[in-house]
Amino acid sequence: RNLKEASPDGHRHSDLNICNLDEVQTSVQDIVIDWKDLGLKLGLVHPTIEKINQENRGVINDCIREILAAWLKKEDNAKRRRWSTLVDALQELNEYDLAERIKVKRIYN
Repeated sequence: RNLKEASPDGHRHSDLNICNLDEVQTSVQDIVIDWKDLGLKLGLVHPTIEKINQENRGVINDCIREILAAWLKKEDNAKRRRWSTLVDALQELNEYDLAERIKVKRIYN
C-alpha cells in the first residue's frame, strides 16, 4: 500500500530531519519495547546504540531521544527518515497500536 506522507511544511513524501526530533519523540512516547531494538530496526549499529546507552546512563527517555536523533541525522546505516519507516520498525517490533496511531496522525492526516 502506498502511504502518503506530509512533512511539517506540507510537502508530501518529504524526509524527516533532526528538526523533527521533538515531533518524532512525542509520537513514540508510549513505546513499550526495548529502545535498543528500535534503534536496530531503524538501521543503527550496536556500537552506536551502546554508546548512547552509556552516555545517557541508561535513562530510557534520554536514550530514546538520542536513538531517534541518530536516525534523523542519518548515522550508521540509518533507514529512510520518513514516518512510514518508523511505522514499519514499530510493526516489526509488534508495537501495532502505536504504529497505527502514528499512521493515523502523521501519514493519513
